[in-house]
Amino acid sequence: MAHNRWFTQNGASLTLRIHVQASGKKTECLGYYGDALKIRVATPPVSSKMNLCLVTWLADQFGVRPQQVGLLSGENTQNKVFTITGSKVSPEKLNPA
Repeated sequence: MAHNRWFTQNGASLTLRIHVQASGKKTECLGYYGDALKIRVATPPVSSKMNLCLVTWLADQFGVRPQQVGLLSGENTQNKVFTITGSKVSPEKLNPA
C-alpha cells in the first residue's frame, strides 16, 4: 500500500503532514501515523523547540534554507502541516522502508 497521503505537491511547493514525537536521541523518520509522517525529534516536548528542530531538519532533508520551510498549522500540537518551497528533492525520500 502506498503511503503518499502525507504530502501534496503543487509545482515547486510541497505541503507535508507531520506527526511529531519529542525527546528522541536523534531526529529521525519513524514511519506513518494515519495520513502523516511520524518524526521523532531530539528536543524536549516544548512546542517552540520542536518546531525549530523540525524546520531545521526538514530544510536539511529537502536541500533548502530554513526560511523556505513554513509551519502552516499545528504550532502547539503534535500534528503539524509544513510547506516547503523550491526543493528539487522528492518527498518520497523520507518514506520509511
